[in-house]
Amino acid sequence: MLDIYSGNGSLLYLVVIAGLLHACLQLPLATLVQVATHALGRRKHEHVGVLSFLVVFGYMAAIVSMVLISAVLLITVLNSTNAHQITGIITAVAGLAIMTTYFREGSGAALWLPRRFAHTLYAFSEKPTTTESYGHAAMAGFTAGWFEAIFAFPLVLSTTVLAFSPGAPDPQISLLYYCLAASVIMLIAAIALASNASPTTLLRWRAANKRFWQLFTGMAFLLFGLYVTSGQYAVMTVQTLEAL
Repeated sequence: MLDIYSGNGSLLYLVVIAGLLHACLQLPLATLVQVATHALGRRKHEHVGVLSFLVVFGYMAAIVSMVLISAVLLITVLNSTNAHQITGIITAVAGLAIMTTYFREGSGAALWLPRRFAHTLYAFSEKPTTTESYGHAAMAGFTAGWFEAIFAFPLVLSTTVLAFSPGAPDPQISLLYYCLAASVIMLIAAIALASNASPTTLLRWRAANKRFWQLFTGMAFLLFGLYVTSGQYAVMTVQTLEAL
Protein backbone atom coordinates (compact mmCIF):
# COMPACT_ATOMS: atom_id res chain seq x y z
CA MET A 1 0.00 0.00 0.00
CA LEU A 2 1.24 3.49 -0.83
CA ASP A 3 2.14 5.52 2.25
CA ILE A 4 1.45 9.06 1.12
CA TYR A 5 2.93 10.39 4.32
CA SER A 6 6.44 9.14 3.48
CA GLY A 7 7.54 12.63 2.59
CA ASN A 8 5.09 15.45 1.96
CA GLY A 9 1.86 13.59 1.20
CA SER A 10 0.00 16.87 0.72
CA LEU A 11 1.87 17.35 -2.56
CA LEU A 12 0.31 14.15 -3.83
CA TYR A 13 -3.10 15.64 -3.15
CA LEU A 14 -2.12 18.71 -5.18
CA VAL A 15 -0.98 16.48 -8.05
CA VAL A 16 -4.33 14.67 -8.02
CA ILE A 17 -6.19 18.00 -7.98
CA ALA A 18 -4.15 19.11 -11.00
CA GLY A 19 -5.11 15.90 -12.78
CA LEU A 20 -8.78 16.57 -12.11
CA LEU A 21 -8.35 20.07 -13.57
CA HIS A 22 -6.83 18.50 -16.67
CA ALA A 23 -9.88 16.23 -16.88
CA CYS A 24 -12.13 19.32 -17.13
CA LEU A 25 -10.81 20.20 -20.59
CA GLN A 26 -13.53 19.56 -23.12
CA LEU A 27 -12.02 18.63 -26.51
CA PRO A 28 -11.32 14.94 -25.70
CA LEU A 29 -14.87 14.55 -24.34
CA ALA A 30 -16.29 16.20 -27.46
CA THR A 31 -14.23 13.81 -29.58
CA LEU A 32 -15.51 10.82 -27.61
CA VAL A 33 -19.10 11.93 -28.18
CA GLN A 34 -18.42 12.42 -31.89
CA VAL A 35 -16.93 8.93 -32.29
CA ALA A 36 -19.92 7.36 -30.52
CA THR A 37 -22.36 9.41 -32.60
CA HIS A 38 -20.78 8.25 -35.88
CA ALA A 39 -20.85 4.63 -34.71
CA LEU A 40 -24.54 4.82 -33.85
CA GLY A 41 -25.25 6.61 -37.13
CA ARG A 42 -23.85 3.58 -38.96
CA ARG A 43 -25.90 1.25 -36.74
CA LYS A 44 -22.82 -0.18 -35.02
CA HIS A 45 -24.36 -0.14 -31.57
CA GLU A 46 -22.39 -3.17 -30.46
CA HIS A 47 -19.11 -1.36 -31.14
CA VAL A 48 -19.84 1.86 -29.25
CA GLY A 49 -18.40 0.60 -25.97
CA VAL A 50 -15.17 -0.66 -27.53
CA LEU A 51 -14.73 2.51 -29.57
CA SER A 52 -15.35 4.67 -26.51
CA PHE A 53 -12.69 2.93 -24.45
CA LEU A 54 -10.25 3.08 -27.37
CA VAL A 55 -10.72 6.86 -27.44
CA VAL A 56 -9.98 6.95 -23.71
CA PHE A 57 -6.93 4.75 -24.24
CA GLY A 58 -5.60 7.15 -26.87
CA TYR A 59 -6.29 10.10 -24.60
CA MET A 60 -4.43 8.48 -21.72
CA ALA A 61 -1.50 7.79 -24.04
CA ALA A 62 -1.44 11.51 -24.87
CA ILE A 63 -1.34 12.41 -21.17
CA VAL A 64 1.47 9.93 -20.49
CA SER A 65 3.49 11.34 -23.38
CA MET A 66 2.99 14.88 -22.06
CA VAL A 67 4.12 13.80 -18.60
CA LEU A 68 7.25 12.12 -19.97
CA ILE A 69 8.15 15.13 -22.11
CA SER A 70 7.57 17.54 -19.21
CA ALA A 71 9.80 15.42 -16.94
CA VAL A 72 12.59 15.54 -19.52
CA LEU A 73 12.16 19.30 -19.93
CA LEU A 74 12.23 19.83 -16.17
CA ILE A 75 15.42 17.80 -15.77
CA THR A 76 17.28 19.16 -18.81
CA VAL A 77 15.96 22.68 -19.44
CA LEU A 78 14.00 23.95 -16.44
CA ASN A 79 16.29 22.49 -13.79
CA SER A 80 16.66 25.76 -11.91
CA THR A 81 15.44 27.49 -8.78
CA ASN A 82 12.80 29.47 -10.69
CA ALA A 83 11.24 26.53 -12.57
CA HIS A 84 8.12 26.78 -10.40
CA GLN A 85 7.73 30.46 -11.26
CA ILE A 86 8.07 29.88 -15.00
CA THR A 87 5.64 26.96 -15.17
CA GLY A 88 3.20 28.54 -12.70
CA ILE A 89 2.96 31.78 -14.67
CA ILE A 90 2.38 29.89 -17.93
CA THR A 91 -0.37 27.85 -16.27
CA ALA A 92 -2.01 31.02 -14.95
CA VAL A 93 -1.92 32.54 -18.44
CA ALA A 94 -3.52 29.36 -19.81
CA GLY A 95 -6.28 29.80 -17.23
CA LEU A 96 -6.94 33.34 -18.42
CA ALA A 97 -7.08 32.09 -22.01
CA ILE A 98 -9.62 29.41 -21.07
CA MET A 99 -11.85 31.98 -19.37
CA THR A 100 -11.85 34.26 -22.40
CA THR A 101 -11.40 32.19 -25.58
CA TYR A 102 -12.44 28.58 -24.99
CA PHE A 103 -15.99 28.09 -26.30
CA ARG A 104 -17.38 29.64 -29.45
CA GLU A 105 -20.38 31.92 -29.17
CA GLY A 106 -23.73 30.30 -29.84
CA SER A 107 -26.10 27.74 -28.37
CA GLY A 108 -23.91 24.70 -28.96
CA ALA A 109 -20.73 23.52 -27.27
CA ALA A 110 -18.29 24.15 -30.12
CA LEU A 111 -14.75 25.04 -29.09
CA TRP A 112 -12.35 27.53 -30.60
CA LEU A 113 -10.33 25.07 -32.66
CA PRO A 114 -8.39 25.62 -35.90
CA ARG A 115 -10.38 24.31 -38.84
CA ARG A 116 -7.60 21.92 -39.86
CA PHE A 117 -7.60 20.38 -36.37
CA ALA A 118 -11.37 19.98 -36.44
CA HIS A 119 -11.24 18.28 -39.85
CA THR A 120 -8.55 15.89 -38.58
CA LEU A 121 -10.63 14.81 -35.60
CA TYR A 122 -13.72 14.45 -37.76
CA ALA A 123 -11.83 12.25 -40.21
CA PHE A 124 -10.65 9.98 -37.37
CA SER A 125 -14.21 9.55 -36.10
CA GLU A 126 -15.99 8.64 -39.35
CA LYS A 127 -14.10 5.58 -40.63
CA PRO A 128 -16.67 3.19 -42.11
CA THR A 129 -15.10 -0.25 -41.48
CA THR A 130 -14.72 -1.79 -38.05
CA THR A 131 -10.97 -2.32 -38.37
CA GLU A 132 -10.37 1.27 -39.43
CA SER A 133 -12.69 2.69 -36.78
CA TYR A 134 -10.90 0.84 -33.97
CA GLY A 135 -7.48 2.15 -34.93
CA HIS A 136 -8.71 5.64 -35.63
CA ALA A 137 -10.73 5.87 -32.41
CA ALA A 138 -7.52 5.52 -30.41
CA MET A 139 -5.81 8.05 -32.68
CA ALA A 140 -8.74 10.44 -32.20
CA GLY A 141 -8.29 10.30 -28.42
CA PHE A 142 -4.52 10.76 -28.67
CA THR A 143 -4.82 13.64 -31.13
CA ALA A 144 -7.56 15.38 -29.13
CA GLY A 145 -5.38 15.23 -26.03
CA TRP A 146 -2.49 16.89 -27.82
CA PHE A 147 -4.65 19.43 -29.67
CA GLU A 148 -5.36 20.96 -26.24
CA ALA A 149 -1.69 21.03 -25.29
CA ILE A 150 -1.74 24.84 -25.38
CA PHE A 151 -3.85 24.65 -22.21
CA ALA A 152 -2.90 21.24 -20.81
CA PHE A 153 0.87 21.19 -21.17
CA PRO A 154 1.54 24.17 -18.84
CA LEU A 155 -0.52 22.37 -16.20
CA VAL A 156 1.46 19.18 -16.75
CA LEU A 157 4.72 21.13 -16.38
CA SER A 158 3.57 22.72 -13.13
CA THR A 159 2.49 19.34 -11.82
CA THR A 160 5.85 17.84 -12.72
CA VAL A 161 7.54 20.57 -10.68
CA LEU A 162 5.42 19.51 -7.71
CA ALA A 163 6.12 15.82 -8.28
CA PHE A 164 9.89 16.37 -8.31
CA SER A 165 9.92 18.74 -5.33
CA PRO A 166 12.18 17.79 -2.39
CA GLY A 167 10.29 15.78 0.21
CA ALA A 168 7.52 14.77 -2.20
CA PRO A 169 6.51 11.11 -2.58
CA ASP A 170 7.98 9.06 -5.43
CA PRO A 171 7.63 11.22 -8.60
CA GLN A 172 6.65 8.18 -10.65
CA ILE A 173 3.78 7.38 -8.29
CA SER A 174 2.68 11.03 -8.19
CA LEU A 175 2.62 11.33 -11.98
CA LEU A 176 0.78 8.03 -12.30
CA TYR A 177 -1.91 9.43 -10.01
CA TYR A 178 -2.02 12.53 -12.21
CA CYS A 179 -2.61 10.47 -15.36
CA LEU A 180 -5.40 8.51 -13.68
CA ALA A 181 -7.08 11.62 -12.28
CA ALA A 182 -6.88 13.37 -15.66
CA SER A 183 -8.77 10.46 -17.23
CA VAL A 184 -11.64 10.27 -14.71
CA ILE A 185 -14.27 12.20 -16.68
CA MET A 186 -13.40 10.42 -19.93
CA LEU A 187 -13.66 7.03 -18.21
CA ILE A 188 -17.05 7.92 -16.71
CA ALA A 189 -18.31 9.08 -20.12
CA ALA A 190 -17.01 5.91 -21.82
CA ILE A 191 -18.72 3.71 -19.23
CA ALA A 192 -21.96 5.65 -19.73
CA LEU A 193 -21.79 5.26 -23.52
CA ALA A 194 -20.96 1.56 -23.19
CA SER A 195 -24.07 1.26 -21.00
CA ASN A 196 -26.24 2.61 -23.84
CA ALA A 197 -26.33 6.23 -22.73
CA SER A 198 -27.11 8.53 -25.64
CA PRO A 199 -24.27 10.70 -27.01
CA THR A 200 -26.91 13.38 -27.49
CA THR A 201 -27.42 13.47 -23.72
CA LEU A 202 -23.72 14.15 -23.17
CA LEU A 203 -23.75 16.78 -25.92
CA ARG A 204 -26.71 18.58 -24.36
CA TRP A 205 -25.03 18.43 -20.95
CA ARG A 206 -21.89 20.02 -22.37
CA ALA A 207 -23.90 22.76 -24.08
CA ALA A 208 -26.00 23.50 -20.98
CA ASN A 209 -23.00 23.75 -18.66
CA LYS A 210 -20.33 25.15 -20.96
CA ARG A 211 -20.08 28.60 -19.37
CA PHE A 212 -19.81 27.14 -15.91
CA TRP A 213 -17.04 24.78 -16.97
CA GLN A 214 -15.28 27.54 -18.88
CA LEU A 215 -15.25 29.86 -15.86
CA PHE A 216 -14.53 27.13 -13.33
CA THR A 217 -11.72 25.51 -15.32
CA GLY A 218 -10.10 28.81 -16.24
CA MET A 219 -10.25 30.13 -12.69
CA ALA A 220 -8.92 26.86 -11.28
CA PHE A 221 -5.99 26.87 -13.74
CA LEU A 222 -5.27 30.48 -12.80
CA LEU A 223 -5.31 29.83 -9.05
CA PHE A 224 -3.26 26.66 -9.37
CA GLY A 225 -0.67 28.46 -11.48
CA LEU A 226 -0.44 31.31 -8.99
CA TYR A 227 -0.07 28.84 -6.13
CA VAL A 228 2.81 27.06 -7.87
CA THR A 229 4.40 30.43 -8.71
CA SER A 230 4.22 31.54 -5.07
CA GLY A 231 6.25 28.54 -3.93
CA GLN A 232 3.89 27.90 -1.01
CA TYR A 233 4.12 24.17 -1.65
CA ALA A 234 7.85 24.41 -0.90
CA VAL A 235 7.14 26.10 2.44
CA MET A 236 4.62 23.35 3.17
CA THR A 237 7.28 20.74 2.35
CA VAL A 238 9.77 22.24 4.81
CA GLN A 239 7.18 22.46 7.56
CA THR A 240 6.14 18.85 7.01
CA LEU A 241 9.70 17.57 7.04
CA GLU A 242 10.45 19.50 10.24
CA ALA A 243 7.45 17.94 11.91
CA LEU A 244 8.58 14.38 11.09
